[in-house]
Amino acid sequence: MRTNDEIIEIVTELKDAKGWSLNELGRRLGIAKSSMSRYFNKTRGFPLNKAHDFAKVLGVSTEYILGFDLQGNKVDNPQHTSIPNTVINQKTTPTITKIVEVTEKLKIERQEKVLSYSTAQLEAQKLESPENVVKFTHDKATHSIDESVIEYVSLDFAMGGAVAGLGNYHDGYEMDKIKIPSSAVPYGTDFGILVDGDSMSPTYPNGSIALVKSTVNVDIGDIGIFKQDTDVWIKEAGQGKLISHNRDYPDIIVSDDSEPIMVIGRVLGYWVEKY
Repeated sequence: MRTNDEIIEIVTELKDAKGWSLNELGRRLGIAKSSMSRYFNKTRGFPLNKAHDFAKVLGVSTEYILGFDLQGNKVDNPQHTSIPNTVINQKTTPTITKIVEVTEKLKIERQEKVLSYSTAQLEAQKLESPENVVKFTHDKATHSIDESVIEYVSLDFAMGGAVAGLGNYHDGYEMDKIKIPSSAVPYGTDFGILVDGDSMSPTYPNGSIALVKSTVNVDIGDIGIFKQDTDVWIKEAGQGKLISHNRDYPDIIVSDDSEPIMVIGRVLGYWVEKY
């Protein structure tokens, strides 16, 4: 699935290929000028619940807009003509089709979660590619090392870590800064925190940096950072419990007799430093 920036870039290319202004595209979609400006200025996420409308007006498939049909297949609509010549040898699979069908039925806030998770998975996959290994050049005379140009963002980093195990004492955190490649940071990330333990493996590996959006609310099924007394956990929010993904570890049962649990944030993805 494409990132928000990639979706906007594709829609812009399709719009420009037809010679339409942003106002004209908004008119054909029935979307207010102010909303269109926020989408294309990237101050608001692309409205995934309207992806089908964008695709129909622009003459491509919904899958192409979202990045599941990378061949740019056109829909049957004679009033629409050309699209950019973007052809990649990748077929739409039944899994991709099902993802699109389910995503279109979700409310916008849940669609945004699908986009954030898919983006995080894509960026993690990119980092695993040999082409993304940082290359160095070594000057024998000065012994200096020049790192190839990579854009980084500086994030707040909770040094104490979030427990993904049986629990540790974490009474407050020192905050530091950490630099992460911007391509690996999902939209909306506010801070990073170390995953300390393997109870959330393989979803969130021990030693990885969880990328978190600050919020006091999470939904059932979200991965969150939770604080109970002096413990800080990374877990999936369940009904009456915090769920461990590694079945060797028990879930944390939440009852009326339990110590109150605070929500610190919602996890959008993770990053693993490559050495």
